[in-house]
Amino acid sequence: VLPHVGWRGSFVYCGVVSLALALLVFFVVRESPEFRARAAGNAGQPAPSGLAGVFAPQFRRLNLGAWTCYFCLSVVAYAIAAWSPVFFTLVGLTLQQALSAVIVFNLCAVIAAITAGFIVTIIGSRLLIGVCCAVLLVAIGALYVSLVRMEPGSGQGIVLARIAMGAIGATTGTMLAMMSAILALAYPTSIRSTGLGIGGMMGRAGGIAIAFSGGAILSLRGNDPTPLFILLAAATVIAVVPPLLILGAYLLFANDVSENARRLLPALGLTYLGGFMAM
Repeated sequence: VLPHVGWRGSFVYCGVVSLALALLVFFVVRESPEFRARAAGNAGQPAPSGLAGVFAPQFRRLNLGAWTCYFCLSVVAYAIAAWSPVFFTLVGLTLQQALSAVIVFNLCAVIAAITAGFIVTIIGSRLLIGVCCAVLLVAIGALYVSLVRMEPGSGQGIVLARIAMGAIGATTGTMLAMMSAILALAYPTSIRSTGLGIGGMMGRAGGIAIAFSGGAILSLRGNDPTPLFILLAAATVIAVVPPLLILGAYLLFANDVSENARRLLPALGLTYLGGFMAM
């Protein structure tokens, strides 16, 4: 796109696609039965609202696990998206090779954001998040091997790097989409948008943190990106292990996914896709 329309045209293109997805979600996604009941005056007990509702004692466990996961997963995703051209070229690859790997990362993340909502209705969020964590750790290790342990620019190394980048994009995209789904199903409708907004804010905070610190981390050992890969592996473990323990009650097995959730989760994948493209 860039050679044909320039960076301004790229911004317009991404904006138009994001708006089109927003319209699709607006017209296709239905309000939840709980929201419709509340709007009709049949809600029953008063529901919590605003920031006070999100920070209520019954949501502390959910908030701690979800925000930790959002922050750390965003560190991994933004580090790869923002700094991979730098550490690719540091080890001797061309900028074109680096950008092609970034395209694979973004493409797989977009596809995963759409398909995650359908997959979770089959295998459940517990198994899906556990598998994604394992694959993400292996992919980070494979990317490190392809860049540091294999001959720079070799055919096998480039292929392995692209596969690893795709796996990182798919797994981070899936887990971030699942966190949005978990929050949407866990919060009552009166505070759902506020809770999701705070979760997204924590994710952006992780992205900002790695954007500012990534250059310093990459320069710790000259042309060796090892410190950054250690950080990515640590962030992956922190992103998944504590939340799996904290969020245990909110993660679902396949047979626990309700019919309402089966309709909601694929739509959340599309919603996350729109947010991903707007980043």
